[in-house]
Amino acid sequence: MTYYVEGIKYQAQHLPCGGTAYFDESSGISYRCECGAVVGSIGMPRSCRSEMDKYDMLKQLGSQVRWDYNKGCEVSE
Repeated sequence: MTYYVEGIKYQAQHLPCGGTAYFDESSGISYRCECGAVVGSIGMPRSCRSEMDKYDMLKQLGSQVRWDYNKGCEVSE
């Protein structure tokens, strides 16, 4: 999903935990999940963070599987 804030185009981010994050207009620099947490912040639920970290670990282990935040699914490179 694409939307505009003050004429600037932003893409919704589909997270591995199943949530969708939208650009946070109030901060102007981050994405905020439907649950209210800023994506990647210390306040993000542990279960959500674990899902994101899983794909970082797979990359470090040499896997070709990654998460596509635009499509909301796993993809192989």
